[in-house]
Amino acid sequence: MGNGNNRSHHHHYVPQFYQKYFSDENGKIYALNKLNNKTFCPNPNDIFAEEDRNTFINHEGKESDWIEKFYSEIEKHCSKAVREFANAGSLSSTECKRFLILFAYLSKWRSPAYDDSYEYVLKNLSFSDLRLHFGNLNLGTEYDLEKAWNDDEMQATKRILLSIQPFIYKKDYEDIFKNTFIIGFPEQYNAIIGSCPFVENPINSTNVFESFIFPLSPTYSLIYLNHCDIKAWANYWNDNYNLIMPLIANLRDLSIYHISKDIVISNNPKRLQTIKTMYEKMLNSSLDVRRLPGLLFQTIFEPFENNALLNTISDSYKSLSM
Repeated sequence: MGNGNNRSHHHHYVPQFYQKYFSDENGKIYALNKLNNKTFCPNPNDIFAEEDRNTFINHEGKESDWIEKFYSEIEKHCSKAVREFANAGSLSSTECKRFLILFAYLSKWRSPAYDDSYEYVLKNLSFSDLRLHFGNLNLGTEYDLEKAWNDDEMQATKRILLSIQPFIYKKDYEDIFKNTFIIGFPEQYNAIIGSCPFVENPINSTNVFESFIFPLSPTYSLIYLNHCDIKAWANYWNDNYNLIMPLIANLRDLSIYHISKDIVISNNPKRLQTIKTMYEKMLNSSLDVRRLPGLLFQTIFEPFENNALLNTISDSYKSLSM
């Protein structure tokens, strides 16, 4: 699979179709390289990619890009779901919502930001630990996949298995599906994306799947809130919109800026510069940038549970946007 002279080499971890949603009306993408502070307008083919990132030695001892081909195939379904949402302006079908959630988790585990976590899984967790079993567990006849699939390529499928964990058990999936929704932001707060557009609440040992926020486009973000009354939160969002919307938008983008290894992009160069300036102010303040994802979800949850905190949190960030 994936052998021969037609094997691909230039492997994207942020799909080109997704990048194009973050272009302006002329199809131009604005990028900032965090490492050298240079701004440029890239071609989607040239960024968020590594040579042979998904090339592995298979069971025949040959180099194979089968995993890259798998991603390409699943991207077709994810692209269709994003396009369907963009055209309808809403979650028009169960299948659409399902693939948007899958796309979010695929984006997480494909990102270099999660390479260390993936390497830990590769060394310490078996296929069985990742809830993939062949055989009858009750009869003790489970097939040992670790021995059978010990080549690099099959071991690398664990990254894919990590992406689909939310879909394996019905209870997990139902909870995530029920508590996932989309919110919109005005153009002034257009989202940026980087090498990791998936922002997750720091993992709590009691929660297998934590809350996340994932921009689908500059103006819409997919959000999953773990164990939350969504209707009550929607009322809270509407009642406190002028305070909480800018906070969530800015902390979302600051988090993406922080966890992205080098390049961040937007359809608006001013927005990129705003986030860059806010982030640099954070570095020079008492705010710890490593806590940004946690602060984002603290902003989402804590004022909701204790409304008196909302003004306090809002005041803490006013100086950053000045």
